[in-house]
Amino acid sequence: MDFMTIGLLVVAAAALYFLMIRPQKKRQEEQKKAMDALGPGDRVMTIGGILATVVQVGEKQMVIEIAPGVEITVLKQAISQQKVEDEFEYVDADSSEHEDTTFGETVFDPTNPETSAENETDTTEDKDKE
Repeated sequence: MDFMTIGLLVVAAAALYFLMIRPQKKRQEEQKKAMDALGPGDRVMTIGGILATVVQVGEKQMVIEIAPGVEITVLKQAISQQKVEDEFEYVDADSSEHEDTTFGETVFDPTNPETSAENETDTTEDKDKE
């Protein structure tokens, strides 16, 4: 091998390092700094797309609240974005402004004559089948 071939291999290796490996290491360092900066009350998004609020931060894990009173423990690697901006304001279930909606679904309520009448019809049909 002559010096020209060796020089070309060295230049290719240096280009590979500066174009691929070094930027990846910088991104990893930035991600680690962002994870270390997280604290209770910060809004984050998991890799599964779940928006949550940080409750506790440990060395490898963190406790996040995905709904009022619902907390889960996840690995820090499961957090994909930090400091997420919410598109809308959350309303707590204990708030006086909260209205209960069923989104058009019929829910069985034994005190409601409409849903209890449907239930009685179903039970009489079941008795006929036996």
